[in-house]
Amino acid sequence: MVKISVVIPIYNMQDYLQECLDSVCAQSLRDIEILCINDGSNDSSMAILRKNAEKDSRIRILDQGQNQGVSAARNRGIRNASGQYVCFIDPDDLYPDQDVLETMYTEAENNRVNICGGCFSDFQGAKVNTEFHDDLAGYVFKQSRLMTYKEYQFDFGYHRFLYNREFLIKNQLFFPPYKRFQDPPFFVKAMITAGKFYALSKVTYQYRVGHQKMPIDWPAEKFYDMLHGHLDNLLISKKYKLAKLHALTVRRVESDYVCFPSVRKMISGDWKVIQLFSAMNEAVDLNLIKEADKTYHSDFYLLKEFREMIEDYGRVRNQLEEMSQKYQEQFDIRSAMERSVSFRTGRVMTYFPRKIRDFFKRRS
Repeated sequence: MVKISVVIPIYNMQDYLQECLDSVCAQSLRDIEILCINDGSNDSSMAILRKNAEKDSRIRILDQGQNQGVSAARNRGIRNASGQYVCFIDPDDLYPDQDVLETMYTEAENNRVNICGGCFSDFQGAKVNTEFHDDLAGYVFKQSRLMTYKEYQFDFGYHRFLYNREFLIKNQLFFPPYKRFQDPPFFVKAMITAGKFYALSKVTYQYRVGHQKMPIDWPAEKFYDMLHGHLDNLLISKKYKLAKLHALTVRRVESDYVCFPSVRKMISGDWKVIQLFSAMNEAVDLNLIKEADKTYHSDFYLLKEFREMIEDYGRVRNQLEEMSQKYQEQFDIRSAMERSVSFRTGRVMTYFPRKIRDFFKRRS
């Protein structure tokens, strides 16, 4: 059994893959395997993998054939790994130092923990950033020490940690099959299950930024999956009474990156999105919100996007009432409209607002 299996999911990363592989192969801890899961790449990524595998026998290539997504690739890596520990690196990222894996392995063993990891950094060209604040402050540990997840309660940066493979397998800790926001639910569940971990003040991961273009429009499935991931974290933080994580997840749901303008168009006309926001709103625990924010004194909580849906419904309702009043003066609008094509069309157009209205009627 090797000490660490490094899992690298790869999909069309020919421009950065070699630099990533060099970073992993140069690690001072030599007793590792490098599991490269080719997830249906159609560029020269596979040729780069084969070339490197010829030079370094620690590199194992697993070919997915068709693209199945990063979750499937990482899960295959977990199942096929032979290492005592498993860690994950994306093919466009790097390890900041040659002793990262050795340090994490040593501290995991010395402190007898299932999870051990350090600080996060991002880089663009030669510029490296290691400072994070506010809702990203959890990326940094000020000192190396044993911590409980209850005192930590953070959700980002799973790939700066090492995980005991037997621990993952025994507890069925795998990545959910989401196309977006699959990492935080995995990380949170693993941390909660472990209970404690060893935190390192050392930077253990470098995340490349500035090279990926934000799509103008997302496929609907990717947006659904992102909402599912946030719902997962709301429910698990509610279950385990993790007030800090619960409030953090609510802020993430309400942040602009969750509902950026190109996606907002979906919200008003997609019943699945309405259902997901309804489920997330239902999952919000008011007591946990108040515990995390002592200044919050309201007796209810509505997620920002859900509240805006209700406000949209109110505007539609007012417009319909104005129309009704206008035509009521001329003839009996109800009987006339119920027989008309326009009435049936209106019923279709107001389907989603009526669903939101009925939701709140049931709750009242």
